[in-house]
Amino acid sequence: MSHPLPVPMTDVRTGSLAWLWPGYIPKGKLTILDGDPNLGKSLTTLDLAARWSRGQTFPDGAGAGTIGRTLIIQVEDGTADTVLPRLQAAGADLANVFVLPDESARVFRLPWNTPWLEQAIRESNASLVVIDPFLSFLSRRVWATSDQSVRRVLGKLAEVAKQTGAAIMLIRHLNKTEGQKALYRGGGSIGIVGVARSALLAAAHPSGDGRVVLTTTKANLGPPPPALTYRIVGNESGIATIAWEGPVDLTADEALNPPPTEDDKLLMNVILATEWLMAELRAGPCPAKEIARAAESAGIPERTLDRAKKSAHVISTLEVNRKTNERRWIWKLNRDYYEPLEDLPRAPDVFW
Repeated sequence: MSHPLPVPMTDVRTGSLAWLWPGYIPKGKLTILDGDPNLGKSLTTLDLAARWSRGQTFPDGAGAGTIGRTLIIQVEDGTADTVLPRLQAAGADLANVFVLPDESARVFRLPWNTPWLEQAIRESNASLVVIDPFLSFLSRRVWATSDQSVRRVLGKLAEVAKQTGAAIMLIRHLNKTEGQKALYRGGGSIGIVGVARSALLAAAHPSGDGRVVLTTTKANLGPPPPALTYRIVGNESGIATIAWEGPVDLTADEALNPPPTEDDKLLMNVILATEWLMAELRAGPCPAKEIARAAESAGIPERTLDRAKKSAHVISTLEVNRKTNERRWIWKLNRDYYEPLEDLPRAPDVFW
């Protein structure tokens, strides 16, 4: 078998990039949507499908007038009692939304059913495909944490997207490794987001006011679009819907790993000061003035030391020298809270 020969770029025809939702979801490509449970990932895709089915604008105002069809493959919600009512509540034209029945979705597996998926996209004329959650549909022979293994599956899916022109969205839950960059928090191998051309993240707003932030962790095809906020609300019948509330100046990393507030910093300082004070008094009672000088050397403010004293259950007693009448305050740990004292932490090597 002969190998293909390279061709000069002068022989390559310029192609145009098509968007389903400009900046967020490209056509003919794979898009990832990551997020923790109960943040409306699936609900968001139904809201987008409803807008797409009627040619309504997307949440940022783009896309008015274009009507398209959506194919939904999901297993976490009942089609009849959950997906259908939510689509109706979102105002979808149900004739433009297709689903894989529950019994068929339970046996749908990738990559084995990739040829069927391509056929289903063509027959339904779907321009948006939602696979939710993606990892649930992987064959048992596919290792979700293996870069090489998942790329075989994703390569086939990417080819389906390319050949049909459909935007394929893969929904994932986040892994449990907190503190990482948002790009690495999606479940399974990093190869999943590596193959995708666009990656979105749903994260609780750092303010804790109930809003959810939809932002990008990867935008290979253009500048990152604005982050948007939404709330999960209920209609008159109690059916959950999405209420979009406009843009917000947050990156994915800021949304997922917000910087500590001043209250957070103060609490952490008190915790560290408490551990330091417990370690200082571990050997026995100590004059308050000596503790104060040692705390100052360690960089512990007086106010923080006072809070740590209360937190560490330190007892302060007045000691009087009968010969000199000298008075001094002695700090010691309350043994009712700390027995045996050998279990107490020792002073940290690095502090502040």
